[in-house]
Amino acid sequence: MGSTGTPGNQGDIHGERLLPDPDICRTSAIGSIRSFATCHVVGPSECRHAMGYGDGYLCKHPDWQQFLKE
Repeated sequence: MGSTGTPGNQGDIHGERLLPDPDICRTSAIGSIRSFATCHVVGPSECRHAMGYGDGYLCKHPDWQQFLKE
């Protein structure tokens, strides 16, 4: 079961929206590392692509570049 309680749901809930969501997600590159990025979403722990690291989160979404913070 997905996090919304519905079978097969592949997303995760952030309030009423599913993560990853281009309107919510923001990332930034970590030097020359290309396999993950810094996640700038507040409280992304329910996102299946977020990985807690230190006092923040990393984004492991395969297309994290599409969420680059401006």
